[in-house]
Amino acid sequence: MPLTHGAPAVLAALPGLGPEAAARLMEMRLRGDRVAELAAFAGSLSPSGREAAMRRFPELVGAAVTEPEAWIVTGRGAVGTPPAVSVVEVRLARAGDRAAVVRRRTWTE
Repeated sequence: MPLTHGAPAVLAALPGLGPEAAARLMEMRLRGDRVAELAAFAGSLSPSGREAAMRRFPELVGAAVTEPEAWIVTGRGAVGTPPAVSVVEVRLARAGDRAAVVRRRTWTE
């Protein structure tokens, strides 16, 4: 789960995180701040929030990432009656400071 994209309830359900961490992540998202490192983020919480995060840190690292590995973009277009629908889906992955298409699929529905 990318920490920058989860809903508050989903973030709060991650191992070691709770309502305080979810609220902090939402505040950071609104300010445009990013979580660069999970341990540093945990250190920014209250003592009880930090202790909870660090107690389950190995599980948290396995369940959350600070940046998504890739993005999937899907586009649909329709024409006619009945509509003929075409779909294109691409998977974009990081390639340095750019994104690269690593998979492209098309189909009709």
